[in-house]
Amino acid sequence: MSSVSVQVSVDQSVVDLDIPFRLGGFAATTIQLIGIVGVMTEVTWQVLLLVIPMAIACLWMQVIRDIHNPASNL
Repeated sequence: MSSVSVQVSVDQSVVDLDIPFRLGGFAATTIQLIGIVGVMTEVTWQVLLLVIPMAIACLWMQVIRDIHNPASNL
């Protein structure tokens, strides 16, 4: 029983250390993307005509994927 609890403790430690790095990477990428789109929009507002439909399409595809494969989220 103790070897199981040690393994669980090690696994939990790995997860606890991995989550902040993944969140930090996600935040940095998101901020960078918003900055790029912001600069492009300042230069030419027509960029929004491309970015907004693409964002909607990406979100829609994720919803469709999750509806068709609910077990892949586990």
